[in-house]
Amino acid sequence: TSNRDTLAFETFKCYISSIQIYYTDNTIFKQKDSYHLLDLENPSSFLIPISNVNDKLISKVTFNIGIDSLTNSSGALNGDLDPINGMFWSWQSGYINFKIEGKSPSCTTRKNKFQFHIGGYQKPNATIRTLAFNLASIKEETLTIHLDAYPFFKSIHLDSQNQVMIPGKEANSVANLLPKMFSIHE
Repeated sequence: TSNRDTLAFETFKCYISSIQIYYTDNTIFKQKDSYHLLDLENPSSFLIPISNVNDKLISKVTFNIGIDSLTNSSGALNGDLDPINGMFWSWQSGYINFKIEGKSPSCTTRKNKFQFHIGGYQKPNATIRTLAFNLASIKEETLTIHLDAYPFFKSIHLDSQNQVMIPGKEANSVANLLPKMFSIHE
């Protein structure tokens, strides 16, 4: 990283939800039951099929990083929201929106490990973040959204901040870094 940290990732998981596609004719496609778990150990999880195929020009795409408060307060669910995926806090009833774990020599922790489990849905420390990408009116069958951990770790100094494991002010602050990881290159 820019902080001269060497990183080895062991876990990366992230929820993407509430996908919406805006068209130039002012119509909007809202994906039903839009909850997707991106998991580094399952590369196909990064391919999110959208069933709304048409010839319209896309002007904007929006989605959330994380799970909304209503779904969080509904308890454990199934599919990508199943607790078996390791993204549900049983002690705190609610979902982990973003999880990244690994090792870095910069960490002063046991075995040089870092752990960021970012979640929490209650105000003022709700960690869900909404991303919006305005596009230059594209017509694509495949839209590629890039995910890069560099901007996240550029803002984190692992020698002093290497673990966030509970909802709260620090998790909310770290959640502000998550949108920087996503980009679209037209």
